[in-house]
Amino acid sequence: MAVTARDLLRQVAEDCGCPYSEVVRSVNDRMGRGMGLLPSVREVALEHGLDPEKYTISPTALVREAEEILRSNYARALIISAVLAGMLERDGGDELPLPAFFAFVELLDETPQPEHHSGVPTAEDIESSVRRVIELMTTLVSGVCDWSTGGIEGVAESCPDEVVPLAKSVVRRTKLYQAGLWSCLACKRLVDLKDVRGLLCPECDASVGMTGPGHCLLPGEPPELDRLGYGHTRRADLDRDDSTDEGAGGRYTHRFRT
Repeated sequence: MAVTARDLLRQVAEDCGCPYSEVVRSVNDRMGRGMGLLPSVREVALEHGLDPEKYTISPTALVREAEEILRSNYARALIISAVLAGMLERDGGDELPLPAFFAFVELLDETPQPEHHSGVPTAEDIESSVRRVIELMTTLVSGVCDWSTGGIEGVAESCPDEVVPLAKSVVRRTKLYQAGLWSCLACKRLVDLKDVRGLLCPECDASVGMTGPGHCLLPGEPPELDRLGYGHTRRADLDRDDSTDEGAGGRYTHRFRT
């Protein structure tokens, strides 16, 4: 079974003998018209005489791998959160769809804070982990949520029961965003989108130290701490180099790249 959407598309391309880029364009075209990921992939497979039921993904496997990344090194998880937040605050590109970021935040909120410092990861480790998390979360949202031409509409019928709460949260946050509202990532209070600063409401933004876009603390953290990332942040968790925050921009879009 393929793990991510990229794996699935490569499998279809290999089985039908078509260029990978051609399969990606076909799937993106269907998803652009409001068809879901798996229905799009299976329709392309059927067009090439392949068994459509052969092509599937496991949302629970996606969640498990993402959780392993976040739990194995909490310092890295916090840096990943800062990098992803920085992507959302920059214009251009479609590498990080907003619903995928919402899914990541839900998993990060459930990641326990370790008792001991887990060590500062290398830049190469951060870069590869960020790319993998984006791929996992984009595929996850595509598999557990129903998409239309207007964006996410609801939870997919095929969503496994254990992933339904996460999918519901992604749907709720996305619909709020589409309505011009934002749920502050610190206090969870709803605020007007135009008032958001650093992905926080004005009050939470003013209560923490500023070190650049994409850094924040959750409630209960002392205001004198710098914004190091989303999650249960402590000063001792990180000795971060700001160069790790480099990343491409992200918009509320949804396309798979070649």
